[in-house]
Amino acid sequence: MYSILIVDDERIERDGMEKLIRRLELPLQAEQAPNGEAALEKLKQKRFDMLLTDIKMPFMDGLTLIHEARKLYPDLVTLIFSAYSDFEKARAAIREQVQRYILKPVNISEFQATMQACIRDIEDMRASADEKHRLQEELTRYRSREAQLRSCLREEENPPAALAQILQADRADQSEPVNNPAISRAVKIIRAEYMKDIGLEEVADRVNLSPGYLSALFSQQLGQSFVKYLNQYRLGVAERMLCETNMKVSDIAAGVGFPGESYFISLFKQRFGMTPRSYRKQLENVCETEKSCSPSEAGN
Repeated sequence: MYSILIVDDERIERDGMEKLIRRLELPLQAEQAPNGEAALEKLKQKRFDMLLTDIKMPFMDGLTLIHEARKLYPDLVTLIFSAYSDFEKARAAIREQVQRYILKPVNISEFQATMQACIRDIEDMRASADEKHRLQEELTRYRSREAQLRSCLREEENPPAALAQILQADRADQSEPVNNPAISRAVKIIRAEYMKDIGLEEVADRVNLSPGYLSALFSQQLGQSFVKYLNQYRLGVAERMLCETNMKVSDIAAGVGFPGESYFISLFKQRFGMTPRSYRKQLENVCETEKSCSPSEAGN
């Protein structure tokens, strides 16, 4: 159930909207306010999912109310309902501030379609917020493990088994799925084709988004840019290759998609605090510990 605040200086209009919501069995819990000032006071005391307001009202008009409400809740879903003539006068301002509008007299089928669309907007925003929170927690855990990894590599007294355990947990986190549809598809492309010369424009085209929007979505949902995510994933694969193979550093750099060895070394040092060769040397005992403790390795 979602919450909606209905604002109109005519009680019959407010009651009519609330009755229509109940009649159509929309998942909305309605409250009312007779003008913009009263509505703003309600909004300061309680958060609503949706604001439905007339334009012309005493004390505070609907557009001013929307402007003030957005200062409190930037993601508030807002609608206006008004006579066609009033709507035409305020069109330019409305375009910047509200998602949808309803004209008087109300057409029931249009009202239902508009309200359902607004409910979908709310659901999408909630899902996006939940996903962002989950990914932020995941990123925090990842950074914590990375800090532990660097500490272990710099303190020789730490036992190899402890470092092996951190590496295993770090790798497990990299395989966690992403639930946002567009980001999920983009991440799958990166994980499947990281070794190729792929970039933002190509991936954006393949997930049917503009490069700018995909880039913004990566920053919003994952807390880092597309390029940084791609490079971090490549570095994660390179780290495993350093531990599990005898490949040259130059071959590893090319194998994970970096255009040159020097660029790869620079990024690797930024992330792990040392060059790939130094990292491999310190990991030799760790890798041996991992292999000796692995059931599959032990059985071969």
